[in-house]
Amino acid sequence: MAGTEEIEAQARQGDVRAQFAYAALLDQQGRHPEALGWLERAARAGDARSGTFLGARLLTGYAAPKLPDRAAEMLVLAAGNGGGEANELTAAMRASGRFLPQDWNAAFDALERAAAAKEPRARDQLRILSGPGGLDLASLLVVPEPRVLSAAPSLLAYEGFLSAEQCDWLIERARGRIKPARVYDEGTGGGVESRTRSNGSTEFHLIESDVIMALVRARIARAAGIAVANLEELAILHYEPGQAFARHVDYLDPENAAHAAVIAERGQRVATFLIYLNEGFEGGETEFPRLDLRFKGRKGDAILFWNADAAGRPDRMTLHAGLAPTQGCKWLLSQFLRNRPWPYE
Repeated sequence: MAGTEEIEAQARQGDVRAQFAYAALLDQQGRHPEALGWLERAARAGDARSGTFLGARLLTGYAAPKLPDRAAEMLVLAAGNGGGEANELTAAMRASGRFLPQDWNAAFDALERAAAAKEPRARDQLRILSGPGGLDLASLLVVPEPRVLSAAPSLLAYEGFLSAEQCDWLIERARGRIKPARVYDEGTGGGVESRTRSNGSTEFHLIESDVIMALVRARIARAAGIAVANLEELAILHYEPGQAFARHVDYLDPENAAHAAVIAERGQRVATFLIYLNEGFEGGETEFPRLDLRFKGRKGDAILFWNADAAGRPDRMTLHAGLAPTQGCKWLLSQFLRNRPWPYE
């Protein structure tokens, strides 16, 4: 293996592989700004790997400043240079409209380029999303007609909101990532583990997201009549037998000082969307005790309930619980909707 001085010399001579390697050496020494500079130099010379790595770091702030707009620029550059990973990520960014203009056709094109570059997740997404005639955005965004479970508060059920394959995809994306779920801390407004909630969960931030997730969020927004920008990060919940989420509300209490500060900064959680991702378990209903109602969907079924009105006034009738499965595991998709754009981090 070449020594540091030799790698540096090759990097300075314009060898993009050496520039990537030299950046790694600089990172090991804690010289991160210099490392970023070499990655950008290699990226602008056409090295897709360097552009992808740099873009991901600028997007997440890992050993780098968090600069999402510049990250998008680097990722688009890497995608144009044939980077499969970069094409897959820019596909998700274009589908969601986060840090790149929202454009489904451009998203599908990028996903196809990623699949052509032999990115397995891109290939699988295309298989799941394609119908007999290929990718048809209009049909992918169709929302089934809801069934009214409660008029006040509004509680709607959607049969077959997602296909079985889409459900399986989401479960597999979440598998291995599940950690103890958290609740809002009454004192700080932040997240904290609690004895009231024993299930697991995971959230998907942009760097971990994909086109299928963007499509799910677009359909949820369409069902609720709320802009996609108002959706928090998508979460997948997992319940082992005996695990539950005790009775609670999803809105933030404006009479609690910490919650009021969060509402002022980030808006109220006005609605909740839950999708059942699997079957084969006993129990596990979503209970609304004040409505004397329990819901248990089949695979792909969903419910939408409004925790607060358009002005953000809470509805205490939305008290609910995630009951424990008595046999088998339960998987759910959980999506909170705010009354103002969510400040993605």
